[in-house]
Amino acid sequence: MRLMFPDLTEAGRMIMQHRKMDRLKSLKVFLLMMYLAFIGYFGFISKIAGRTQSHKNKLNLIPFNTVLQYFSFADRSDLLDFVINIVGNLIVFMPVGMFIQVFFGSRIWSSRISNVLIIGFLFSLGVESTQLIMSVGVFDVDDLLLNTVGALIGWYLYRLVWKELNNY
Repeated sequence: MRLMFPDLTEAGRMIMQHRKMDRLKSLKVFLLMMYLAFIGYFGFISKIAGRTQSHKNKLNLIPFNTVLQYFSFADRSDLLDFVINIVGNLIVFMPVGMFIQVFFGSRIWSSRISNVLIIGFLFSLGVESTQLIMSVGVFDVDDLLLNTVGALIGWYLYRLVWKELNNY
């Protein structure tokens, strides 16, 4: 019976050897899958990130409303909320920009800032819309803006580091 149905890991190894899939490509795909799992968990499931159904159908469609609230009520007790919301949204979406370069860096369109902004925005819109549909979190236009800027920062940092590594 074992000869008829080989172990899945063995089948995967045989396919990789047959197709000569390089390890770097496998690592890239693995990191992308891990990132998407991270976004899925913290974006839709984790109570640590405040994902409960208490935010049912809650929207903020006024640009910079949330951001300005953090700056106008800034005191020590709001520092953690500020870091989680503002800095967290920037950092969490930096990999989106990096993955654009990792997977599409050789294509001309991936070097245009406008395309990176569009992809970052659309990915963020997908996450925010899913939160609204699932009634977890808040659909916040400020998150769309911060996430898009985070993707742009990640894209820029990747290009900067890659350029330095190639010059080294």
